[in-house]
Amino acid sequence: MSLKRSRDDIEAEQPPNHFESSPIEDRASKFVALFSPDIPPKTLQAHPPYKTASHRILAWRKPSKQQSLLPSPNAPGKLLYDTGCDDDGEKYAGKKLVNLLVDMNVVGSVVVARWYGGVLLGPVRFDHIVNVAKEAIKKWQDASNPGSETKKVKMEQVPEMTPEQEAELKARLVKQLRDRDSSINVLRGLLAEKKAASTQKVEDDSVSQQAGSQGKAAAGPNYAAMPLKTLRQLEKAKDTTISWILKQIDEIETANAEKDDKPG
Repeated sequence: MSLKRSRDDIEAEQPPNHFESSPIEDRASKFVALFSPDIPPKTLQAHPPYKTASHRILAWRKPSKQQSLLPSPNAPGKLLYDTGCDDDGEKYAGKKLVNLLVDMNVVGSVVVARWYGGVLLGPVRFDHIVNVAKEAIKKWQDASNPGSETKKVKMEQVPEMTPEQEAELKARLVKQLRDRDSSINVLRGLLAEKKAASTQKVEDDSVSQQAGSQGKAAAGPNYAAMPLKTLRQLEKAKDTTISWILKQIDEIETANAEKDDKPG
């Protein structure tokens, strides 16, 4: 019996060098991110489990072959980086991922898969895209520096909650998220009406096609089944959405008031 093993057998035993986030689900849409420090961008984007996704947003950052010039000819050049992205139909999302790679000062590729559930999310979708990407990158960072996770836990350590306290907090967050969903639905309807009344062109996907769909509440996500960390992320994201819609309503009302004040 030969002890020689094929290359495929050996490679099959090696875990792929990529790190996946936990999913975020919001109104039937699902977001998951995958980061790798060395897998080529297009290869990562073609990750088989993501082939059914509506969008596979991609961004990368890698060392450039060029170096910046410094005043002293003897001084080494500063390392530059090449960046790029593919929105894959989710306009502006790729650039946000590039900015995240730069802000976290990491080299590699990240892809965020989004399965669209039929309900327009508006700007909150960008929060979800960035949050899952950030989690995937942090998983790689923790794996690359095993001691950093322990250190982080100690630095962030707070008095542990009892199971009863955690259950109470989770129940409160679930109720708050459902209340926010209701508020967002009402505000979107109001914004769509004001846009239609002022004959302004609808440009953002958060209000586009909303006028005819108000009152048809989509089945909400199962918040009770989500972990506490995801619920907290969603709470912040939904607050951002509410603030954005209120700002849009205020801008329309201000514009209408100025129009009424102009002499005829």
